[in-house]
Amino acid sequence: AIADYTQNNGEGSDIVSQKRNIWSGSLLMKHWLSPKFRYEVGLRGEVSDVYDSPLLFSFGTNYAITNFYTLKLNASRNFRMPTYNDLYWQGSGDPGLNPETSYQAEIGNEFTFGNAVISLTGYYIKLRDMLRWIPQGSVWMPENVGRVNTYGGEAVVSWTKEIGSSRIELNGTYAYTVSNEEGKKEQLIYVPFHKATFSLAYSIKNITAYYRYLFNGSVFYTSDNQSEINAFDIATFGAEYHANLFKGIDIGAQVLNAFNKEYQNVATRPMPGRNYNIYMNIKF
Repeated sequence: AIADYTQNNGEGSDIVSQKRNIWSGSLLMKHWLSPKFRYEVGLRGEVSDVYDSPLLFSFGTNYAITNFYTLKLNASRNFRMPTYNDLYWQGSGDPGLNPETSYQAEIGNEFTFGNAVISLTGYYIKLRDMLRWIPQGSVWMPENVGRVNTYGGEAVVSWTKEIGSSRIELNGTYAYTVSNEEGKKEQLIYVPFHKATFSLAYSIKNITAYYRYLFNGSVFYTSDNQSEINAFDIATFGAEYHANLFKGIDIGAQVLNAFNKEYQNVATRPMPGRNYNIYMNIKF
């Protein structure tokens, strides 16, 4: 059992000072019925001086049917309050936004073959007062979308091989997503039906070289689905050195959009061509 209290304070030159108090309590039970089967049940209640939260729940199971196949089932009720940016961002925020509530269910299948793991997941989400930011002319603004149904599937592949002091890692993902307002067939704007990623990394001691690839399917940018942005794919090459100083220092360089593709994430806003990034991150 966990009890928690959070106070959020916000003030600035463009908003009146705001305060939000949230009290919450959570219960979580995990039970192993056998070495191969476990389940967990969770309950969470929130009380705030701004929004009324429903009683939230989660339920999940994990069943290792064989040595290489595991079945996973999950269901939950979720609640999300608007952030201060949603409410008060200068020129965009909307103090009248409602919190978002949703029900979510998913079924997952995990296959393990030696150093490779393949995960296949199907899901369904039913949302009410979905929170999202959309462009209104040249300005992005938050809004609630009454009722939204989102469903789809995801495939994840990972493979790792260690050879002496070196390591090879391969990862790939593919996602198919359908998201539309209840009673409508049009896809929500800026939500691609298809999205895929791939990465390959080679590490030896403290040095890592990698290649990353992204495919983003075409998206609609008008609610009637009459106008769309073309699909694009981009690649990144990079290398990084990790030093065991302090709590870790990472020094690296990247070639972004390595093949100099022309593409847009948002209508009429072209993204940079080939560009370079050199960085150093120090952890204390």
